[in-house]
Amino acid sequence: MAGKGKAGRGAGKKGVSRSSKAGLQFPVGRIARFLKKGRYAARVGSGAPVYLAAVLEYLTAEILELAGNAARDNKKSRIIPRHVQLAVRNDEELNKLLGGVTIASGGVLPNIHSGKFSYIFIYVSCFPPMPFPRLSVPSTLLFSINVPRSLLSIPCHPFLQAHTLV
Repeated sequence: MAGKGKAGRGAGKKGVSRSSKAGLQFPVGRIARFLKKGRYAARVGSGAPVYLAAVLEYLTAEILELAGNAARDNKKSRIIPRHVQLAVRNDEELNKLLGGVTIASGGVLPNIHSGKFSYIFIYVSCFPPMPFPRLSVPSTLLFSINVPRSLLSIPCHPFLQAHTLV
C-alpha cells in the first residue's frame, strides 16, 4: 500500500498555532497575513511575524502595567484613556517612542512652571473677631494661593499682610 489517506496522518489531531509554539498571546498567523498583504516587501520570512508579534506583545504589556498602576494610584479599578496617557507621559522611554502620538481623551500632565508662580501666604485679621457661618474660627486665618510673580508688587489692604516664599 502506497498511501494510507487521512487515517495514517493521525486523524483527530489538532494543529498547533505558531503563537502557542512561540509562547505568545498575539496572533502570529494574522500578523504574517497582514505583512504579506501589506506589500511591505516582496517576500516575508517565517521568523518576521513571530518577532513582530513578540515586540507588540511586550509593548502592550508594558503600557498596560503602567496604566494599571496609574489607575490604582487614582483609586480606580478600570483603565481609562487618562491612565494610559499618564503612564506613557511619565515613562521616559515610552514618552520618547510615542512623542508625536495624541491619545484621545487622555488630557495633559498636571504641570505648573515653577519660575512663573510664587506662593503667597495671606493672614486675614478681623477686628474684633467675627464668627463665620457654621464655623467657629480663630481671629486669624491662613490662606495659601498661587499667583503670578508680577502681581507681588501690588500694595495690600492695611488689614492684609502678605508674605511671599520664593
